[in-house]
Amino acid sequence: MKKLLLFLLFFLWLLPGWATHIVGGEFQLRHIAGADYQITLNMYFDKINGNPGAIDPVITVSIFEKVTNRRMVNINMSSPKITPVKYTSIVCTSGSLSTDKIVYVEDITLSPSVFNNPNGYYLVWERCCRNGVINNIINPGAAGQTFYLEFPAVTRNNQAFVNSSAELFQPVSDYACINELFYYEFGGQDPDGDSLVYEVVTPLNGYSNQLDPAPMALPGPYVPVQWTAGLSTSNQIPGSPTLTINQHTGQIQVQPTQLGLFVFGIRCSEYRNKVKIGEVRRDYQLLVLNCPRNEKPGIKMKAGGATTYYQEGDVITIRPNDNRCFDFFMTDPDANENLTVEAKGVNFKLTEKILSVSSGIVNRNGLLDTLTSSACFKTCLDSQGKPFIVDFIVSDDGCSLPKKDTVRVSFVFVPEPDTPPLIATTAPASQLTPKVGDLIAFDVTGTDAENDEIKLNLKGRNFDLATLPITFAPKTGNGNVTSPFSWRIDCAALSQPTYILDFTATTIKCGVPVTSTTTIEINIGYEVPVAFIPANIFTPNNDGLNDYFQMPTLPPDFCESIFSDIKIYNRWGSLVYKSTDRTFKWDGNSVSEGVYYYVITYTDKEFKGTVTKVK
Repeated sequence: MKKLLLFLLFFLWLLPGWATHIVGGEFQLRHIAGADYQITLNMYFDKINGNPGAIDPVITVSIFEKVTNRRMVNINMSSPKITPVKYTSIVCTSGSLSTDKIVYVEDITLSPSVFNNPNGYYLVWERCCRNGVINNIINPGAAGQTFYLEFPAVTRNNQAFVNSSAELFQPVSDYACINELFYYEFGGQDPDGDSLVYEVVTPLNGYSNQLDPAPMALPGPYVPVQWTAGLSTSNQIPGSPTLTINQHTGQIQVQPTQLGLFVFGIRCSEYRNKVKIGEVRRDYQLLVLNCPRNEKPGIKMKAGGATTYYQEGDVITIRPNDNRCFDFFMTDPDANENLTVEAKGVNFKLTEKILSVSSGIVNRNGLLDTLTSSACFKTCLDSQGKPFIVDFIVSDDGCSLPKKDTVRVSFVFVPEPDTPPLIATTAPASQLTPKVGDLIAFDVTGTDAENDEIKLNLKGRNFDLATLPITFAPKTGNGNVTSPFSWRIDCAALSQPTYILDFTATTIKCGVPVTSTTTIEINIGYEVPVAFIPANIFTPNNDGLNDYFQMPTLPPDFCESIFSDIKIYNRWGSLVYKSTDRTFKWDGNSVSEGVYYYVITYTDKEFKGTVTKVK
């Protein structure tokens, strides 16, 4: 008797640890920086059937090497944070379903010198026990969950291989209604932009049990849960159709045919460059209830002024002067039903708000009525001759999920004509040949027949306008706009022989620019200097004829060629005269008759010669 009492006390002491409570959960692994990562474990806890004493203050998760199953490290995770899992619609709250999200977070270093096996690794935690009231697996109260995530080596080809696991969307506490279609977005996103593929899988049981509810994780493989008769991986929840998941979006869908609580598993595999690099498994539960009947709403459309409703498959062509508004009529057989309506582009992105009314209550106080709304399209839409397809969707606020009806409408939008703007200049020709010192000046004018806004601009072809003394201000105006152009040709223009100026007039209609261009070509002229033939004799005898040595035909200063000075030497090399004035006059009074030698210096060249003084 004493031994029996001790056993019962021991059993009761163990009870909180293995008490049924697990709804499901999953791991996340996020790269922080360098070799630093963060592990997150999300566990979903049944507040209705679970024992709060089963919430672990500290858990130990393990990382194993794939293929070899070698244990790499054990990690303690503590101080969990608890938040409620919300319903999609608060009005659908059920007293038989309430779930908490318990989150453990821990930072870890994955050293490239350690975690470099090309086969990758897996992260695991084993915990018992699942809800004892689950209907689709054998002995659910003794079944555990194996939380499982695979990740790649942190180095590849001697380079860092950075990766974060997929982050699945937050689940909800929604329940399903028997014989009603249930759907939910169970997909997620990848921080690295990797491709995600979803599939249903049998949940893993692992090696935890009621006597050892939270063991140190063992290496895989892990035993799965056992389905009840007639169920399997591909048929986890009795339904028509049974549970499926969209492999690309992660949306789950099922129309259950049996009441109860059902566990299911999904796997999200991660691909980079078409090669699988990791996976995350999530287990979760779906409660199926016998819900009050909810009738489906309806939606119909009439074109403005039409007497009949739109028939799906018809294509409506909208021309610039046509009525661009359409009327929608939403009904629902249920009393006091709140309806919402939305418009979604199917084969194009519909960004503007087009509906006049987005929600309202019908059948208030038992009176049948209709919610009406108008959709009006802007003139800027251009479907380029092909139909734009828009889904107009009405939803009620039924439980557990809203019922919907859709009218799919095909539109062809013909845009307003947009005549290109005109652009012209008052330049004398499209090709100009100015010389250094010349001024080029003319006006540039843009006009638009539709009086749209015009933007005038100028761009130099293969040269920077800012490097030259060009004056032109871009201008904007409606219908007609003018801006003056001027350019005083200076020596800097000689850096290239030809300049091409592209003047543009641009109008923007419906976000699409239409540009017209006119081009001016400027070829810089170069004045060829007259041959320089200086005098070589002078007679300073005061007869008024050739009394001075001077050079009135010196080459003019031009850009980089500037007169510096003239020096005159005798035959022994002594300087007898110097002047920095290009209009110099040498009278030769200080020297005797004879031959003298001159050097005329420019900044880029020299002229040398002789001059003879004769009396």
